[in-house]
Amino acid sequence: MDDVMPVEIEGFSQVEYLTVFYTIIFGVIAAEYFSGWGSMLRHRKNIKIYSIHVVWSIFAFLTLIQNWYGIWPRVKYINNNILYFIFGLLPLFLFYLMTVVLFPNMKYAVETDFKKHYFENARVLFILFAIYLGITITGSYVYRDAGDVFMQNVLRSGGIALALTGALYHHKKYFHIFFLTLMLGGLAAFILVIPK
Repeated sequence: MDDVMPVEIEGFSQVEYLTVFYTIIFGVIAAEYFSGWGSMLRHRKNIKIYSIHVVWSIFAFLTLIQNWYGIWPRVKYINNNILYFIFGLLPLFLFYLMTVVLFPNMKYAVETDFKKHYFENARVLFILFAIYLGITITGSYVYRDAGDVFMQNVLRSGGIALALTGALYHHKKYFHIFFLTLMLGGLAAFILVIPK
């Protein structure tokens, strides 16, 4: 009997098999965003919405979508070694933690003030985002990314510097507006340098 693990079983490749797990995780995380926004609408009479929090949640979701789009060239590596597969899960774990930080459990809450919630959790949110960007820089070399990797990593490094600054000055409202404006611009610029 052959002890070598097959690359394909009845037309279903190992890459496809592993990608299904990634897809499920992305779906679960996206569902957390939709659930969070849905809860905000359902409980709108009992909550105080805060615009910066809403924009942060949209920015984080758009970054998740960009991540999903951007991993396409990387999937060919995930069956080379289990470490490639696990490394690919790290950003997803961070995105899930971001949803936990962004959206409190409102099921039993009498009233939720999202401004208070946001500023109580902003430091953790900034740190998670900085870690995410650090992992993406490492990933650009682990997976030998296509396109202008240098420019992508310049944008990511700028994001790390902003996020760490945000973690230090998380109590300053105007910094949050500045951060989100730059990060949305950076995300747009990053999308432009992703190979088509």
